[in-house]
Amino acid sequence: MSWIVKAGKQGKKIIKKLITPAEKHYVGYTRRICAMTFDDGPMGLPASPDRFDGRTLTDVLLDTLAQYGARGSFDVIGDTSANYPDEAGKLGSAAWGGVRFDHYPDIHCDEQGGAEHNDRLIRRMLAEGHQITNHGYRHILFGKKPFVYGAREYFPDFDAAVEDLGRLHALMQTRYGYTMTLARPPHYVDKMTGGFTSYDVYDHMGYQYMAASFDGAGWLPSTDPDPEAALQAEIRAMVEPMRKALEKDPDFFCGQIIFQKDGYNMAKRTPVAFALGQQLALLQEYGYQVVPVGELLAESPFADVGREEPLFDLLARMVPNGQRTARELYHCRGFVAHHNTDLWGDTDPQDRYIPASFWPMGAAWLCTHIWRHYLYSGDMQFLRAQFPMLEQAVLFFTDFLEQDAAGYYVTNPSVSPENTYILPDGVRGHLCIGPTMDRQILRELFAGYLAAAAKLSVTNETTCAAAAILPRLRPTQIGSDGRLLEWGGEYGEAEPGHRHISHLYGLAPGNEISTLATPELAAAARKTLEYRLAHGGGYTGWSRAWITLFWARLGEGSKVEENLRALYANSTFPNLMDNHPSKRGPVFQIDGNYGTTAAMAECLAQVSYDGVNPQAVSLLPALPPNWQSGAVQGLCLPGGACLDLVWENGTLQTAALHAAAPWKMRLHCAGAEAEIELSARQSVTLNAALQPIH
Repeated sequence: MSWIVKAGKQGKKIIKKLITPAEKHYVGYTRRICAMTFDDGPMGLPASPDRFDGRTLTDVLLDTLAQYGARGSFDVIGDTSANYPDEAGKLGSAAWGGVRFDHYPDIHCDEQGGAEHNDRLIRRMLAEGHQITNHGYRHILFGKKPFVYGAREYFPDFDAAVEDLGRLHALMQTRYGYTMTLARPPHYVDKMTGGFTSYDVYDHMGYQYMAASFDGAGWLPSTDPDPEAALQAEIRAMVEPMRKALEKDPDFFCGQIIFQKDGYNMAKRTPVAFALGQQLALLQEYGYQVVPVGELLAESPFADVGREEPLFDLLARMVPNGQRTARELYHCRGFVAHHNTDLWGDTDPQDRYIPASFWPMGAAWLCTHIWRHYLYSGDMQFLRAQFPMLEQAVLFFTDFLEQDAAGYYVTNPSVSPENTYILPDGVRGHLCIGPTMDRQILRELFAGYLAAAAKLSVTNETTCAAAAILPRLRPTQIGSDGRLLEWGGEYGEAEPGHRHISHLYGLAPGNEISTLATPELAAAARKTLEYRLAHGGGYTGWSRAWITLFWARLGEGSKVEENLRALYANSTFPNLMDNHPSKRGPVFQIDGNYGTTAAMAECLAQVSYDGVNPQAVSLLPALPPNWQSGAVQGLCLPGGACLDLVWENGTLQTAALHAAAPWKMRLHCAGAEAEIELSARQSVTLNAALQPIH
């Protein structure tokens, strides 16, 4: 409730003169579409003491919506019976907005509001296609707002808010099998104690914040002492502003969310029950369809603005195309993509350039990010939603892989991206069986898939097949000269300094090779890297950035510095954008910029894995010589923790950890070692010996 509302009609008129008109919302919509929300229900009390044949308020609203083919979003509450005691207060009085404000004044039937007491109404909402959103179990304010609400109860901290909303979330899931995705804070009070906001709570719980753009006025009673005159004034207050807005601009409500009440709140007779039909008739006259907020947002031209998962959106577009490619090109199930795609999610080989086009690992590589995203976010909802796509990527290879002479599973045909081998008889070739990069990607893909299946308690034909194949993928091999083999055999290389170093995928960005867990493979990777560089490798920006990342993973800070200097001297434009050479002149490629920042981060903190799960974090593992003193904030770690570091003269001074969720990890730094365990939203600062600073 805002102070403008409390000022009454005259106050609202004054305020309207001081503010600008509402911005139009129809830009980019292809049809007239809007949404209506109904707060504070469901309500089991009659909509009016003398009208509607005694039907409940929520039933009247549902009947009216059905009459006009409209569907709404109901911002339900759980139970307010223990929140606002029955203590009457006159409209506009201190009691009305003060300590003992009763959610349903003078009625003395608080226990008839909310989902706990209205099972039939909730089931009716769901059966008729309406959306249900989270408005709080007890309708508690998110923060203190004494100027408006006196000493009304509010959440004392972040955890209390999460607990309250979680209670209603669990109720909807357990009783109805319904998962809410949108939420609105009671009375739009957002600021909480401890510096948190309702936005933080919703982000933590996976909700999208839902506001409104037009007040339907169905909650505001007239103060006219004559009941009938008051009713007519209330109806006009709901209908006339909408009529005038449509007459002035027929597109005015396109894209808007219209705010209504499904609760008594300030009167026994609620205006919305009487005038909602007239509002819907007006909207229908102008060609509007009223849909739930979720559908309105999905149809918005800005639906993808601000989303943090564009990769997974692209993958979702690729799946049906990739299923067709898998079926028609390889006679396999699942989905596959090759070395290139586009906005439309193309998955076929893109051209006739054999060294690149016929590489069937594009979807596999991209889908490894599903498990990685979960490791960092801990978002089970995300993992559950993306698991079918991950499974489709694995399913393709359970059909596509074949066994070689030694009984190992390998890809066939494939290529080691863009490279050319030379056979003993001098013949040059590209197509091959089971190149090293393929096998490294598949180990990561299968291991992540099986870990995700275990998290989600999924066991089926695909999980069984993947579990049987994973240990039979040909391991990474070392050649007679101590380098990693790029192909299945020891072949000559047409371009020893090739820009791709694909067989080091297991070192970075993969986690198969490390100096601690696999020292022999790490030594072979180092020799491979030295060989490439000795023959002119790293001549593109993205390749040099990748090489810098390799050196960071190998703990070679001086090599990191050397390659960063080469990157900026030879492969970076003056504006710091990546410089990629081409036949027609240098072009910008963002790969080099992203790869460089990744390499820098790896110099400061590195995560080691047991193949699929994070095991430990090394601090300052590859500090370049010219980074002797410095600080960094906000390095993300698996499990939802952030890391801040301060170091001087090459030595750690402090390490601060901030956990968004329960977090446990082993830390290493310059011989010191400690296991750190934090509860949700707990922080700790450690010294050079990795001991807490009190």
